[in-house]
Amino acid sequence: MANIFVSQIKDALKMYYGKQQKYNEQIADNNKRFSPEYAEKANAVVIANQESEYRHTVSVISDIFSRVRRHLAVASFPNVEQLTADRHIFESGMNLSVEMVQGFVERYTKPYNPTMLQYIQGWIDKQHSADNKAIGKYSGIRIKTPAQQLDVYKKFAESGMRIAESIHNNTHIMQNSLELEAFADENFGANLFAVIGDGMSLTDYKLSKAPESASHIFDNVTLYNGTSQSISE
Repeated sequence: MANIFVSQIKDALKMYYGKQQKYNEQIADNNKRFSPEYAEKANAVVIANQESEYRHTVSVISDIFSRVRRHLAVASFPNVEQLTADRHIFESGMNLSVEMVQGFVERYTKPYNPTMLQYIQGWIDKQHSADNKAIGKYSGIRIKTPAQQLDVYKKFAESGMRIAESIHNNTHIMQNSLELEAFADENFGANLFAVIGDGMSLTDYKLSKAPESASHIFDNVTLYNGTSQSISE
């Protein structure tokens, strides 16, 4: 399963890797064609361009993460307009099977209705209260909260930044290529993609459904890129 936001990070890394390779070729060519003194001057320009491209790539990854973070923050804010008549089924005391509850979860996962998913999660939590005989009955149902999704996106973004740093340091070119290919691999990252899905639901979710302040709920979640403590957008 490809996630549109993670794919954007990988595309940025691929573009950066390609440019870095060309810069390395320019440096090698300068060293062959020019005297050491002139080659040093010519290479200084190339190295400056390399540094600029690295900073740009880190910025692109940070911006992608920031955009996802805002969407998930808004999604975590309850919206009464998203409460549907299905809530009366849960309030009725009707005996719902695990399959039925799972069906409701799937109904509100796509298209994305985070408020109803939070409502269902609250209902499940009540079923797990200490004095309820239904303890464990719904334990197999997994509702991915916005906070859990953000944690996965954070992992992908920070992994992307580590690869960008490795490419920037020009260490182990073949390893860089292998790391880049493995990044966001659908097989290796199956457990992570199971949490965030394809990301399309976030693109359809409108920021206007919550007050502006809601988009800052997760502002305390920042990226660590390995070279500084954090990146704050």
